[in-house]
Amino acid sequence: MKQEMNDKSRKDLIAYRLKRAEETLEEAKFTASGGFYNAAINRLYYSSYYAVLAALLKDSITANSHAGVKAMFHLNYILPGKLPREIGKYYSVLMESRQSGDYEDFTYYDEDDFIRLLAMAEELLVSIRNYI
Repeated sequence: MKQEMNDKSRKDLIAYRLKRAEETLEEAKFTASGGFYNAAINRLYYSSYYAVLAALLKDSITANSHAGVKAMFHLNYILPGKLPREIGKYYSVLMESRQSGDYEDFTYYDEDDFIRLLAMAEELLVSIRNYI
């Protein structure tokens, strides 16, 4: 049985997830500086994933998979207009890009792809921080 989270532990976990999102964004930049763009895009997605988890936790919303997190994010934040539609699109693009780079053969991202996706990940993180 899961134990109910008190307000302090919830706030601490939200802060941890946002910090992890920021650190993972920095990991992405560092990885890209070495020319490892597929790995860097993986980190961009995970930065966004941690930020979305923080938003879900703020509102006591749970999900059990990456697809579930995406669905809950769109259902609870994008469709009702709590966050702009473009942020939902950014999250979807980041997720799809990570999956392609990690699982599809002969998918190679380059610096231009990284720069485009970095801007999306940074805007998503700022939007979620402002929401929280």
